[in-house]
Amino acid sequence: MRTAIVENTAPMFRNFADSERRSRLRTPALLLLVTTAVVLFSSVPVLVNLGNIAFERATLSVNVGHTSQMRDRRVAQALFQRALALRGTNALAYAGLGRVYAVLQEYDAAAVAFETSVRLDSSDVNTFFDLANVFDAVGERDRAIGAWKRAGAAQYFLMWGERLRQSGRTDLSEAKYRLAVAVDSNDPRAYYALGDLHWYPGRLEEAVSWYRQALAVDTLPSVRALLSQGHVAAYQGQWDEAIRFYEAGLYALGDGDAYRLELWYGLGNAYYFGKMEYGQARGYYLKLHEMDPGNIGFYGLVGHTYRDEGYLDRALAWYQWARIAFPDNEYPLVWLGMVKLAEGDLDGAEALVLQALEQNQNNAEAHARLGQIHARHGERQRAAYEFGQAVTLSSDPREYTRLLNELTNGVP
Repeated sequence: MRTAIVENTAPMFRNFADSERRSRLRTPALLLLVTTAVVLFSSVPVLVNLGNIAFERATLSVNVGHTSQMRDRRVAQALFQRALALRGTNALAYAGLGRVYAVLQEYDAAAVAFETSVRLDSSDVNTFFDLANVFDAVGERDRAIGAWKRAGAAQYFLMWGERLRQSGRTDLSEAKYRLAVAVDSNDPRAYYALGDLHWYPGRLEEAVSWYRQALAVDTLPSVRALLSQGHVAAYQGQWDEAIRFYEAGLYALGDGDAYRLELWYGLGNAYYFGKMEYGQARGYYLKLHEMDPGNIGFYGLVGHTYRDEGYLDRALAWYQWARIAFPDNEYPLVWLGMVKLAEGDLDGAEALVLQALEQNQNNAEAHARLGQIHARHGERQRAAYEFGQAVTLSSDPREYTRLLNELTNGVP
């Protein structure tokens, strides 16, 4: 019974070594003394536990690469090997030995140890994960994915991807979401996450591809599915269908908050860009602004609805408020320039847009609006250049491509 208890508590040493025991083993002399005593008594479970403690000491060491860190790793290796000499079927000892080999970058030996461990105990999820990481380290991605599947790692990659996305590291986030898809291709959550990662920056074609894959495996009706169906319909220009899906999502949402902002945003865009019903669109944009007043984009969208309805004074007010709230952002200058353009003040419009480009040369919208100003001046070559810059810089260049094509085909 005592042996079983020790074996069952061994995994907790893997991630979090008991601080009291670590404090008792703080000096090498004491560790050596205890190790010698255990070897004499030949207790396999205690050998494994002490090996885990020694490995943990090395992992937590602040002296990276120092002799003491290497010594602790070798002590751990010796303890695991001694345990296996006494009982060659101890899965925990093989797992511990594999971790030592892995940190020493002896990956072939680590893989053998981990594979032996999971063969002896196929329920040890952590060791499958360690085995997958070893395969991944040596470039054997297919074998790594197989081991991650056994570890049920899709949820882990989803959580990791979400943390990276929230911290703004979208490239790394995408890599983790893709791993989640590879590990579990029947889980729609990773597909949805990848779709969102591309949809909101405007990479719509890629986003729709991911949404379609999500909907193919998501057999249960959900708000998440309705939102994605709305996005796919909007991308295809089926605006009435998109509105129907977004409204159904709001109805299904009830009093919940998940995806409410996304559904409002989808409805606002469907009415603004698709139906050109500016009052309807503005109602949703105002809700978004109220919920998230720190988002400069909502100032712009509300202003755009007024501008396109011909209420230039109201549009001007929203753009000026954005300029006050976000003095370091170049977009309000672009929007103010478009009010000047609508009023026929081409020189005033150009001055504002050029000021925006001084703040950020890579602003695609600023280049496009400067192209429109040049076109109004009759400077078609300069206009074509600016439209080309906008197409190159934009993640969703469809509008700017249209402007360039219209200019090329002689449309003023």
